[in-house]
This record gives sequence, C-alpha cells and structure tokens, in this order.
Amino acid sequence: MAQERTGSRTLLLGSGTFAAELAAVINAQPQCGYELVGVVSAQAPATGWCQGVPILGSAEDLCGIAARTGAERIVVALPTHSELLPDHQLIEARISNEVLIENGDEV
Repeated sequence: MAQERTGSRTLLLGSGTFAAELAAVINAQPQCGYELVGVVSAQAPATGWCQGVPILGSAEDLCGIAARTGAERIVVALPTHSELLPDHQLIEARISNEVLIENGDEV
C-alpha cells in the first residue's frame, strides 16, 4: 500500500547544525506541510544522513536532484549571508523545475 503524502516534496539545502535542527522540527511535525525527500549539501563531500534524511549530493547538482526527486520546494538552511549559497543553482532549479525556494528562517 502506498504511503499517503503529508506535504509538498521538499529538499533541504544545507547539512550543518541549522539544517539538522530544521530537519528534526519538520520530521516531528508532519502536519507542517513539508515532506522531506532529501538533503543537498552546500559543498562536497555530500554523502550520509541528516536527521534520518539522506544527503543526495552537493549544490552543484541541485537542479538534477530536484528533478530526480520531484521536489516542489527547496528550503535554504544555510547561515544568513553565507558564502556557500549557490545562487546560480537555486535560480536554475527555480526556473527549470518550477520549484519554490524558501528561507529556512521562515519555516
């Protein structure tokens, strides 16, 4: 039997402390409207897990990861004014995949 979706398919951009805290909050509150399908690291290496959610790759392949996972939104969980923010990749994912981009501070 297929599992019922609890929210929009969401990628979390960032794999640091803030991302881990945000993933824990989202996972603990399925009614919040987000279904975490993966984490994208802002930089390589990009493997492992973040609060039980797989790290699917690095920001260099953000657009491809969004397409493969069917992501509907990307939540940016990087420190404010981070030099790691992949502006080009976010714009490409937004345009190519029609993905919503949200700031993790506002989730």
